[in-house]
Amino acid sequence: HRFDEAVECFDKAAGYAPDDDGIHVRILRTHLAAGRRDAALAEFKYLEDRKSPLAEQVIGEIYPT
Repeated sequence: HRFDEAVECFDKAAGYAPDDDGIHVRILRTHLAAGRRDAALAEFKYLEDRKSPLAEQVIGEIYPT
């Protein structure tokens, strides 16, 4: 599936740029678009654990009001 291919590409990119939290945001959003909320939550937790300011930017996508 295209979502799987996208996640695979982003995972590879994250390996080359491990400090680029934006890549993890893209992975998170791809998982959400594919309906994989648990995987998206794992990426969100990763961002939170790193104390990334991007976690605050995507929290509404994870926990919509």
